[in-house]
Amino acid sequence: MESNVAVSDTRRRDTVKGDVGTDPVLALAGTHQLVTMSAAVASKPVTCYRDIKKWVKNHKKAIIMVSTAGVCTYYLVHRYYTALRIEREKYEAHMAEQRRIAEENAEAQLQDHFESIQRIADSTTLPSLLLHLKDSLKERVDLQSLTEKLMVGKVAPDALSSSDRKLIWEDIKILSFTRALCALYSLSLLGLFLRTQINILGRHVYFNTAGFSGHFQKGPFQPLSMSAQHRFIGFADFLSHRGLESLVSNVQAAVEEIVPNKNLKKPYTHQELRDLLMEIRRHFEESQEDWVQYLLPEDWRLPKDITLSPSSNGELTDDDLMLNQLLSETCMVLHSQEFRNVLQPVLDTLLEGMLEEMLDAFGDNQDVGVPLAKLLPPLAYTGMALLEHPEENVYVNMLGILQPVQAFCAMVYSSSAIS
Repeated sequence: MESNVAVSDTRRRDTVKGDVGTDPVLALAGTHQLVTMSAAVASKPVTCYRDIKKWVKNHKKAIIMVSTAGVCTYYLVHRYYTALRIEREKYEAHMAEQRRIAEENAEAQLQDHFESIQRIADSTTLPSLLLHLKDSLKERVDLQSLTEKLMVGKVAPDALSSSDRKLIWEDIKILSFTRALCALYSLSLLGLFLRTQINILGRHVYFNTAGFSGHFQKGPFQPLSMSAQHRFIGFADFLSHRGLESLVSNVQAAVEEIVPNKNLKKPYTHQELRDLLMEIRRHFEESQEDWVQYLLPEDWRLPKDITLSPSSNGELTDDDLMLNQLLSETCMVLHSQEFRNVLQPVLDTLLEGMLEEMLDAFGDNQDVGVPLAKLLPPLAYTGMALLEHPEENVYVNMLGILQPVQAFCAMVYSSSAIS
């Protein structure tokens, strides 16, 4: 009985399968349903496109008007911003041209002011300083009294013994070299120091005139008074007042180390005299760590002038503060490597000028040589020629046209970096 039931179930399942899989009518009906659904889906984009096309056709004029308005608006905005950009570029170009012209005018004014300052240094301030310096050097290195003693010995031979004559000649030898080299160092140091002062002062005066502070000026604008200017320039006299005393002492010490063993009767050629002067120079300059001692007092006080005198309420006046600033800038320059670098070519150039002036003393004996005793008078005379009035002084012109000196002055005037 159980087997009959199983057979019956099996037949029922087969019958169901046959109804779906083998009946052609049912299969055709399912296929038609699928085709209908696919056609409906495919017809939707066509219908959407037709709707859009119909809408565009119905609103054609409005679309054209909106599009035209948009294009016109874009064109007008583009033209406006293009014109605005062109105007801005023209304005910027105009302003750049104005700045360039202003900078060129300012540079031209600075250059004219700078050149006038250099002329002032040589034509106005230096002449009086050289005259005083020359008198001070002649007084401190006195050769006239020694030559007068020798003249007395010639007139009255018994007035001087041979040992006295020898000692006088040794003193003349020492002092002749001392005077010549002191004149060399004095003109070199004073020329550079005065140019430093004039250029620092000129820069401050120019900036004050232009209405703004200089590079080193701090705080609010303060005019540079004539009193402060005169007190500042007054320090150029320190070399002839006190600095020369130390300079003569130190140079003479170097001369006494080299010259005493030089025989007065020995012939010296022009080159040998140069070598002797260079040897003394090297010996002296090796011990010079600071040149400021000859140019500025340590306490910044000059005779008859208290530099930083306090006011009645115990505070420094505006002139005192400005003078303090000017002196600080000057000290910074004098202590700089740039000052030491420019001093050497100045000394070399002036020494070569001295030796060239002494060629007449050798005559035709430049290679054979001239006794040292005969070279001492022209050596002392040529040394003092360095301190003559600038109008008659070729050495001042030599110093002024040196390229290192001009570069140094430009650096000081423009407040370039000082190391």
